[in-house]
Amino acid sequence: MPDAGTTEGLWTAHFHITFSERDRRLAESLAKISEPAYDEIVADVGVPPRPGIEIYLAASHEDFLQRQPHSDKAPEWAAGLAYPERNWMILKAPRAALFGKIDPVKTFRHELAHLTLHQAMKGAPIPRWLDEGLAMYEAKEWTFRTTAVISAVTLKKNFIPLATLNQAFPLDFDEAEAAYAQSFSMITWLMTRFGRKDFQGFIGNLRERKTLSQSAQAAFGMTFYELEKRWHRWLRFRYTWIPVITSTAALWFIMTLIFLYVYYRKKRHAREKVVEWELEDLWEAEEGRPPPPSRSKFLPDFLDDEDD
Repeated sequence: MPDAGTTEGLWTAHFHITFSERDRRLAESLAKISEPAYDEIVADVGVPPRPGIEIYLAASHEDFLQRQPHSDKAPEWAAGLAYPERNWMILKAPRAALFGKIDPVKTFRHELAHLTLHQAMKGAPIPRWLDEGLAMYEAKEWTFRTTAVISAVTLKKNFIPLATLNQAFPLDFDEAEAAYAQSFSMITWLMTRFGRKDFQGFIGNLRERKTLSQSAQAAFGMTFYELEKRWHRWLRFRYTWIPVITSTAALWFIMTLIFLYVYYRKKRHAREKVVEWELEDLWEAEEGRPPPPSRSKFLPDFLDDEDD
């Protein structure tokens, strides 16, 4: 890590966080969640990163740019960067955001997932969809927007073959958004369907420089093509009902059911009240007291015209 120009630092079991005094609370918060996050990510990947991971909190966008070791700088919207070969990360403080908002915890988990996976692969090629999908999965970045994108892709059957996302993502915004959503969804499905152990086996096979198909066959019992098709079927099963339950007709049907339910409850309550009144009249008559005035005027309209 280059000289940060600060005098503040925090140590945890696996991290050294460097920060300016104004970011002390942020650094302390990250230190608190860093070890649990480390344990979760290592448990998924199966291989721990090198000890002593350096984290630098950039107080401004200019500081963020200055700390990047390469001449090619990250885009302005970037909130963090991982350098697995150097075993350190640069994270923007929320105030340094030029676009939108920065969630420092999600940024930390995202970059730590990148760093952990790259070190675990030991220089073997990493499919881009695996790299980005795992980082999003570990950062828990699923949103309503992600759901909308993957739903649209599924319903239109407009899937981008994952093999085409091995090297890079599309430059077109909509296609890139679909690529990220698909990558996230694929990792989520693999973890849910097969579990950590098989996922770790898949990563291990890729680390040994087996092909995608060979790695999938050894870890999941099917070729990557078969694996991808099964994931597509799962997506169709999960998202086919979304247009149905969100259609205008469906909403009116649900509103009708709610109205009938409320109507039934009110009617039942009113009938129970009438029975209660009748019992009170009987008890008063038996005790020799005159019955109270007729209560029929208090009955709801929907009971006045009913037969007994």
